[in-house]
Amino acid sequence: MKKIVLFVLSAILFNSCSPLYYQLCKVSSELETSESGAYFHSTNSCTVEYNFWNEGGYINFTISNKSDSILYIDLSKSFLIKNDIVFDYYLNRIIRSSDLVSHIEKPIIAIPPHYSKVFSEYPIMNVSYKDCDLTKYPHKDNIAKMTFSISTTPVKFKNIICYRVGEYGKDNFIENSFYVNEIVNQHESITTQRVNIVLDECESEIDTSTKYYPFYYTYEFIHTSPKEFYIKY
Repeated sequence: MKKIVLFVLSAILFNSCSPLYYQLCKVSSELETSESGAYFHSTNSCTVEYNFWNEGGYINFTISNKSDSILYIDLSKSFLIKNDIVFDYYLNRIIRSSDLVSHIEKPIIAIPPHYSKVFSEYPIMNVSYKDCDLTKYPHKDNIAKMTFSISTTPVKFKNIICYRVGEYGKDNFIENSFYVNEIVNQHESITTQRVNIVLDECESEIDTSTKYYPFYYTYEFIHTSPKEFYIKY
């Protein structure tokens, strides 16, 4: 029994001390780039701006209504197509909030004039990409990299958005295409950096004898981009 306990404790300690690696994936598109470095598509009525920076690359896009009328987004006619597989944006779900209030998902989303709404539903990649030519665990000071074209990419996707201006406007469609053009594996030591946080008087437990405010810390990414996403492994 003692040996089993020691084995379990050793496994826990080993896992907690194991180095963390990140797979950083770059997304390519023919869309224009905004001042914030994000891909965007603009019409006379609306702007769609994309931000992929999160774990797994959830496809976050913000639709901004540039018109003086209500902009209607028809989710039942809007889709994500990933590697030729169609994913629906309208799922007819019952959505429950933290205060136990529930409502049925609406197929039509209304955006008032000169306001914006953020949409997020599907990830670009659920797991890290593996290839014999891509070193999974490079030395902590090095990186392992692969680049892709539109014909060799492991993931390509298209976002299709149906919208109309005004309640009786005609349906318009936006189609934006993307693909993963670079994948980099690297150690956490060259991916994140430690940043100290000093809590203010309201957030910290004050040592009345020394008036000392304890330091806390977090880890932040050294580099971020709305055209990239990451996977931890």
